[in-house]
Amino acid sequence: MRTSVVLITCSSCGREKKMLPPVEGYRCICGKNIVTKTRRLFINCECGANAKYLTNSRDRLTETECPVCGQPVTCEWNVKKWCYQTIRSE
Repeated sequence: MRTSVVLITCSSCGREKKMLPPVEGYRCICGKNIVTKTRRLFINCECGANAKYLTNSRDRLTETECPVCGQPVTCEWNVKKWCYQTIRSE
């Protein structure tokens, strides 16, 4: 599975940057150097769009926008599958 985008989130200021792989490190606008040890993130938006990313997030919940409609999508860390997955609304 090839991932087309890496989502880098700065731990100091919270800015999110989308980059093409391979990404070994990143220097944020705020001056923080970020090492990119990544995890898989799968987005399934309510508009029907699906996306695969890599992210440096280490939080239990992470949020990013849908690449098609731009709406925020919240994903939760799934320990069993070792990836972030969209939280299903019921």
